[in-house]
Amino acid sequence: DSSCFSLFEEALGKQLNVYQKLLDVVTRQGTEQYVADKAAWLLSSVIGNAPRFFTEAEVRGLVETLQKQGGACSELGVLDALVNLLKADSFRALLWKMPGVSETVTTVSAQNAPPPYLYKCIFAMWLL
Repeated sequence: DSSCFSLFEEALGKQLNVYQKLLDVVTRQGTEQYVADKAAWLLSSVIGNAPRFFTEAEVRGLVETLQKQGGACSELGVLDALVNLLKADSFRALLWKMPGVSETVTTVSAQNAPPPYLYKCIFAMWLL
């Protein structure tokens, strides 16, 4: 429920750097994949629900971090985060133009992809 994000909006309004704290979890050496996925999901969800508190540079930085070879997030974790970011209308065009984003969403194999991954790809295309 999106009303849960009011807690984060309040923190962001008080200049709490939610972005850097959660990004640190995603990029920390030795972070377990589950933890990195959840931190990326949470950060991207906050951005998707309260985009006015974030800059294009921060969104670019998160996407670049998620797409780094050997990153801590799973493929589904990366896709989850990208879909959350696409929910923010103000960042949608920027995201879609970034290298790798459209390819991540549109090159899914309907025959081979796990259902949660396929669903997220379809949802991302619907958001466009």
